[in-house]
Order: sequence, then C-alpha cells, then structure tokens
Amino acid sequence: MKKIILSLLLCLVVLSLVSACGKKPDAKTQDPDNAETASEINDEENTQVVNPVTELTEKEAKDIYDNIFYVPQEALNVKWSKLENSDSSALSNQPIVQLDFKLDRLEFSAREQKTGETEKFSDGMNYEWTAKDSFKFKNKSGIELSGTAYRFIGTDEYADLCTWYDPNTGMSYSLSVTDKNLDGFDLLAVVMEIAP
Repeated sequence: MKKIILSLLLCLVVLSLVSACGKKPDAKTQDPDNAETASEINDEENTQVVNPVTELTEKEAKDIYDNIFYVPQEALNVKWSKLENSDSSALSNQPIVQLDFKLDRLEFSAREQKTGETEKFSDGMNYEWTAKDSFKFKNKSGIELSGTAYRFIGTDEYADLCTWYDPNTGMSYSLSVTDKNLDGFDLLAVVMEIAP
C-alpha cells in the first residue's frame, strides 16, 4: 500500500514538472533580481522596440528645442510629448519632440529632432507610399526650405506625410495625418502654419 501511495506521489511530482516546462515567464512573476524586463523579452510571438514617451507641457517642449512648432489657433486636443531615441544606429541620439493636435476633424502628428548636418526623419509611419513629390515653402521666419510630400492611398485609408529639414538649425521635421479619404486635402498648408 505504501508503495502505491509513493508511486502516485512520484507521478504527481513528475506531471507538475513536465507541465511547467513549456510555460513562458510572466512579467508580473519574474525574478526581481533579473534585470531583463518584459519589454526587453524578444521571442517569436513578441518582438518590439519601446521608445519611452514622456508627456510635456509646451514650455517643457520649448526647453528641449527653442524652435518648436507653432500650434494653430483652431487646434484642439493639443498634446506635447518627448520620445527618447533608443536606436543606437540612429543618426541622432537627440530626443524627438512630438506635437499631436486635431484640426478640422483630422488628427495630426508633428515631430522634430535635432539631427545636425544630416536630414533624418522619424515619422513613425510604415506605408508603401503611392506618390512622392518635392516642395518648397517659407517658414514663419521667412526662410525658404525644401521638403518631400508622400501619400498612401489604400482601400480604406489615406495617409499623408511631409518631411523637411532646416540646415540653419540642424532640425529635421515631419507632419503626418491619416483618414478614410484625403482626396483634395493639402498637408503643405498645415506645414506652413506650424513650421518654426
């Protein structure tokens, strides 16, 4: 009888060990002495790069870069934030300042980053652009700048992106918007309104 009970207990122990073998560690139950965090775990199901985002006031954004975007007077839901650049291969390790706002029912996202003598645009968009065109405009200071306009036309979504670079300040800029239909919309008009 003792042998049967001992055999049953041994089977239970083996079954519990086998069932635990295939489980992945839960971020909540990870060993606190282990420096690896849940966002750093990369496996076949979960591969991601996380850029820490910090919400800012307009004054805090201006403390980072003194030539920040102009906010349109009619803009709603205005939000400033800072994205730390965690990409070691990036041309610039400077933070990205982002301005999000709503204007005429459309939601816009503008980004700026000090990139020095090289243009680099971090727009956060992943589209295969349908059209691409270059443009020139004058910013609020009267300086003529050039940039590139992109458009994606999908079955259920349009995306517009403008990127430009100011060689006088070493700043790279982008402005983007998505919507179900942007036919007839000119993103460059908004660029001229916000460009520092």
